[in-house]
Amino acid sequence: VLRMSMKQALSEMDPETGILAHRSVWLRKDQFTKLVYEGGNPKIVKLDGTLHPVSRAAVPLLRNVLEDTQSSLQASVSRSD
Repeated sequence: VLRMSMKQALSEMDPETGILAHRSVWLRKDQFTKLVYEGGNPKIVKLDGTLHPVSRAAVPLLRNVLEDTQSSLQASVSRSD
């Protein structure tokens, strides 16, 4: 078990690996599928169906990651045809 602050942990990670979606919620970029709103609050849906809170400031970044992921998937499907 490592004890460190979220800020310390994030400083040691590759920023391309994931996103700080909320104060204490860091998610790998390949582990979420869509952005939804519940009661006006943004949430990210993980591959296993769990929901996690998203700060309003992180919404544009998450949308960009999701768009990039969709583009990559479409490109790989086109190459396999």
